[in-house]
Amino acid sequence: MTSDYHYKQMIDSIEDYAIILLDAAGHIQSWNKGAEQIKGWSASEIIGTHFRTFYAEEDRNRRLPETYLTEAAALGHVQHEGWRMRHDGSLFWGHVTITALRDETGVITGFCKVTYDRTDRLRREEMDRRMRELEARNKEMEQFAYVASHDLSEPLNTVGSFTSLLQADYGAQLDDTGRAYLSLVQTSVGRMKELITALLHYARIGRYRSLDRIDTAATLRAVMTDMHQTIVASAARISYDHLPVIYAYPTEFGILLQNLLSNAIKFTPPGVTPKIHITATPKGSTWYFCVSDNGIGVKEEDREKIFIMFKRLHSADKYEGSGIGLAYAKKIVEMHNGTIWMEHNAPSGTRVCFTINT
Repeated sequence: MTSDYHYKQMIDSIEDYAIILLDAAGHIQSWNKGAEQIKGWSASEIIGTHFRTFYAEEDRNRRLPETYLTEAAALGHVQHEGWRMRHDGSLFWGHVTITALRDETGVITGFCKVTYDRTDRLRREEMDRRMRELEARNKEMEQFAYVASHDLSEPLNTVGSFTSLLQADYGAQLDDTGRAYLSLVQTSVGRMKELITALLHYARIGRYRSLDRIDTAATLRAVMTDMHQTIVASAARISYDHLPVIYAYPTEFGILLQNLLSNAIKFTPPGVTPKIHITATPKGSTWYFCVSDNGIGVKEEDREKIFIMFKRLHSADKYEGSGIGLAYAKKIVEMHNGTIWMEHNAPSGTRVCFTINT
């Protein structure tokens, strides 16, 4: 009896594994601390209910829990992995082992179900997989960018040099129309150089990355210091709620904030003071960041297009820039295994939101 009591005490105290005893029909008979911690129910709430409670509706409709008991009875034990339900309705990735328990005559008296929460490990594996894919894509992009920049820069430099010579040697002989044409060519050459530089910078994002623990509020303040002249010139008002400490790529996360702030300031109607507010909300291991502004806004049908490289909704004459800032942002967010999107910010402006998985 003492041995059984100590054994039960040991099982009840284990916190990393949910160890549950079921009767022969699958009803819960015991509930340790690990089960309460992983699944969220207390013993008084769950004992006596059927263990199908832990499975999603689709799995219950397929009678998956009952199938596992049948297999465990036939084979002695069964192992499987999948999404399981917590008390609050959230899901976790569980590794489950169900072992059939028999009496001295071989009759099944119940089952022992052991569950281990592998959600964090699954996320790390998924992030590692995504990072390998991104590294391969980055390498291809970088190679393309170097080749393209070289092939484009050579003739572009030639055009730039000759337009400068033309301006120096024959500028005085040109009429107003000729000088206007020459100025247009020079402007276009400068614009093309900016695009090539932007392409190279895009390709190099994350090249020397290093994941670290960062204070995002401190990162935002550093970005605002770097943007001091732009902020002062526009009289922009930038505010933020409590921002978290997270694991991220410090340099890239700073570039992300800088691009979002720059866009918010740039696309503000004339005569309007830019007002920008940054928030961060946790949900599990994911942080939801939003940068809200009072700018000119973006039509709903254009909100996905703006994350495409060099996609512009306005002419460069009206709003200067390379048209790559939000493509930068999208690439950096994807480095963090997150997503980015744009919403309407009532009564006017936009709200760019993105997730960072930590």
